[in-house]
Amino acid sequence: MSNAKSERTIAAIIFAASASAAVTAVFSSAIGHVRYLPLRIPYILLIQALLVPIALIANGPIEKQPFAALGYRWGNIKKQLLWAAALLAILSAMFIGLPLLFGARDIFPARDSLWFAVPDKLVFVGFAEETMFRGYMLNAFNRLTGSKIAAVALSSLLFGFWHFIGSGDLLQVAMTAVIGLIIAIPCAYARNCSTLSAALAHGAYGAFLSVLTNLDLSIVFPG
Repeated sequence: MSNAKSERTIAAIIFAASASAAVTAVFSSAIGHVRYLPLRIPYILLIQALLVPIALIANGPIEKQPFAALGYRWGNIKKQLLWAAALLAILSAMFIGLPLLFGARDIFPARDSLWFAVPDKLVFVGFAEETMFRGYMLNAFNRLTGSKIAAVALSSLLFGFWHFIGSGDLLQVAMTAVIGLIIAIPCAYARNCSTLSAALAHGAYGAFLSVLTNLDLSIVFPG
């Protein structure tokens, strides 16, 4: 990569990271002062929705990359869906199934209204976060470093630390970094695992987690 291209990529990564962090910090702070869910919803959706234009600006106007560089593909949809299903199964087994089998009961987030949480995860969270972190960051770090290993590691770490802004929880940072790693590896190395695959898997996993949060799991996993 030429010096000019490297400089554009560095500038774009810095812009994407700082803008997404700033948006999350500002609106997370605002959410903290609102207790009534219908009033919290616009803040929650803005955090997620704004990640997409930030990624598009970093990828296009700043770095001058085509939309295809974000990893969305329109061919082999069936194979992309198979990858989404495989990633969903892996995430669910690792972060829901195994902890429950070993007796963990505090792995779920705070209970939220299903009418909001499920469509939010399916439509907004998966596509917004994956467009930013696997669509843009993973590919940008790959262009910058020329190493898929470095790109997977850096984008996953950034994904983890981004979650610290809203939660302040280091355990969540570690868990989300591992989740990012699991999703990023096939996105970087598998031909038909696309950003669409990642977004669908991420959204479905979040929705599944929201549903389980509202169930009495002692019926299925006593003890």
